[in-house]
Amino acid sequence: MDKVEFCDHCILGKQHRVKFGSGMHYSSKPFEYVHSDLWGPSKTLTHGESSYFLSIINDYSRRACVFDMKNKSNTFEKFKECHTLIENQMGIKFKGLRSGNGM
Repeated sequence: MDKVEFCDHCILGKQHRVKFGSGMHYSSKPFEYVHSDLWGPSKTLTHGESSYFLSIINDYSRRACVFDMKNKSNTFEKFKECHTLIENQMGIKFKGLRSGNGM
């Protein structure tokens, strides 16, 4: 009987994916940790002819700011608008930002 050689590629091909660990973060103050996501383009336009949406969510209180945009390139301007609004109304600066995998 012939001896079969060990094959790295065969072993790695049968390997299961390693799961990501659950992210642990704790917010003790408002806007200490903020989530953001950009969605679009939508097939159906809004009444203002926007097709992109930016959501910014406070991890502590789950308060959300949602902005509609005509162009994806307006994302940073809308983020700065939300940041300025929170900073002026509450006197708080964002300390951590988590965004989706979008570029």
